[in-house]
Amino acid sequence: RLPEQAKKDLSRAAELDTSIAPEVEREMVMVREMEMEEDKQDRPIAKKLVEGFVQAGDERSLGLAPVGPQAVPDPTSNLYGMLQAQEAAAETSDVSKDDYCRQREAIYNQFIKPACVDDADD
Repeated sequence: RLPEQAKKDLSRAAELDTSIAPEVEREMVMVREMEMEEDKQDRPIAKKLVEGFVQAGDERSLGLAPVGPQAVPDPTSNLYGMLQAQEAAAETSDVSKDDYCRQREAIYNQFIKPACVDDADD
């Protein structure tokens, strides 16, 4: 768009030659006015689009907000929670450094490798 490019060019010119800063500011005011004029032209179209979305609505906006206890997520359902749980368990038990690292590796691998699917149940 023309105003955006003009802003970039004027800013760059002001950086290169500080003596033209007042002229650059005057030109920037004109560029801002050009943008406001474009906004005025775009406003009716944007207004129609927004009104269409508001009129169409969404079934979530028509219903009531859910009321009730929020489910507390299981801390072992995410990587960070599992790592924290493993670290806490390692602190309370006597685990060697190698076992600790192997346990961490196994936890990481659970999130990297896809879970195996048992086809025998089909």
